Amino acid sequence: MKSKTKVVVIGGGVVGVSTLYHLAKKGWSDVALVERKELTSGSTWHAAGLLPLFNMSYSVGQLHKYAVNFYKTLEEETGQNVGFSVVSNIRLASNKDRMDEYHQYAGVAQTIGVEVKFLSPEQVKEIWPLCNTEGLIGAIQHPEDGYIQPADLTQALATGARNRGAEIYRNTSVIGIKQSSNGWVVETDKGTKEYNYKLSIERANVVKNLLIDLGIKEDNIKILGKGEIDLNIKTNDEVPHPANRRAEISPIN
Repeated sequence: MKSKTKVVVIGGGVVGVSTLYHLAKKGWSDVALVERKELTSGSTWHAAGLLPLFNMSYSVGQLHKYAVNFYKTLEEETGQNVGFSVVSNIRLASNKDRMDEYHQYAGVAQTIGVEVKFLSPEQVKEIWPLCNTEGLIGAIQHPEDGYIQPADLTQALATGARNRGAEIYRNTSVIGIKQSSNGWVVETDKGTKEYNYKLSIERANVVKNLLIDLGIKEDNIKILGKGEIDLNIKTNDEVPHPANRRAEISPIN
């Protein structure tokens, strides 16, 4: 195991491994991921893997668009099948309010560059013969929607990250995280490792981004040392920026 690295990602699910991959892709090859068991052994292995492009948020919609386009190229890059199937998606509208929402969304989608088709009940029936179109006003369709196999995707991302110099430590548990005067001390059940620069805590950052998308100001959200979220803390200029701190990993004696 390497003794020093710029970034530590804790958690070997699809989000954690994707974070590792994209850091490496951006040129940060000196990065590492720690997973307490095997990759995807958490919630990733039983995730549905749906890839809906529909989203009323411009920023999240851009992420969805990037992901769908990215998955198409990942297999070619890594040589691993990601299980990506483009099967389209149909969203039904049985009242005017729902159809008005779809028209509003179509404006967002056009700005993002996502293709959306409006369908009549007859067109829905033609595409999906088993659909009961009684009382249906219309629908929208995303031709590029589909689903992916999360476990296969994670392994492909891991291959891509390793190919760019990133390292993944499986069966390595993080026992504790402590803040020191110059950074972080991360306690594991294996060896002595020192990490500098930043610490990434997978699930806490996902929650933080969701809270921001819900309208909570980023200044009112802080990720604590153990990945907990504090929504009440105020910005303190005396607290050093995380980029100026060190992260160290120490063994449990």
